[in-house]
Amino acid sequence: MRASDILIVDQGNPNNDFDGLFKAVHRSQDIEKINMPKTNIHTVIGKCDYRCSAEKCSHLFHRLFIYSKTSQILLLHPVLGIGQIEHDNYFFRILSMLSELSPAMMFLQRLDNSPFMGCSTTWPIHISSPIFKIAKIQKVIISNCERRYSGSYLADIIHWCPGWLSQCFSKYCRIPLTRFITRIKMCQALWMIISTDKSMKSISYDIGYKDELYFSKSFKSVFNVSPSQIRKEVFQNRVSKTYEKTGSVLARLI
Repeated sequence: MRASDILIVDQGNPNNDFDGLFKAVHRSQDIEKINMPKTNIHTVIGKCDYRCSAEKCSHLFHRLFIYSKTSQILLLHPVLGIGQIEHDNYFFRILSMLSELSPAMMFLQRLDNSPFMGCSTTWPIHISSPIFKIAKIQKVIISNCERRYSGSYLADIIHWCPGWLSQCFSKYCRIPLTRFITRIKMCQALWMIISTDKSMKSISYDIGYKDELYFSKSFKSVFNVSPSQIRKEVFQNRVSKTYEKTGSVLARLI
């Protein structure tokens, strides 16, 4: 995973140039300030590419997790159907929020009103356009991935019938609506596996699955690995790092 997959917003520059920010994210320029003290950072942003690689996504989430105790963590999801839009657009999902009164909240408000944010008040797509309506459905799912969604519920949001929504979603996004929902939910599950000690049963419930076995099958269908295997590797990785740190301290004492 390249260093450019994470974007850091620091306290000293809260009024970022958003055009430059998103262009930098899209072009994958090296914009991570690796040596910056963590106390100066209020928001860390990771970018999703919808490829759902267990290895790459886990690596990205591990890197975001490093900042989760001191910063607000966001994940940028590009608006699908991007070929219909002239420039790049995103939705963001809050993975970790420290405080609603943090300096990051002003940043989030400005971010949400940016023309690079899908369905924002300044987004250059008319609200009557099918693209806007499909994007609105994407935003609802990404922003509230813990809900259990039915086709009729989502269709009612944009005043369409479920069949038409399903047809148009596949047409514009090149992925079935149900598959899109599953990917977003499993992405959230992966973050929770890496960033929390919650049980698989609790995680499955938190993302809207009542059946833990069905959740596990859905997770494996997206990442080609079971959630329990990811948790095992996370545990082994943390034990290994703890051992390395302990060994380093002991070496200095001997």
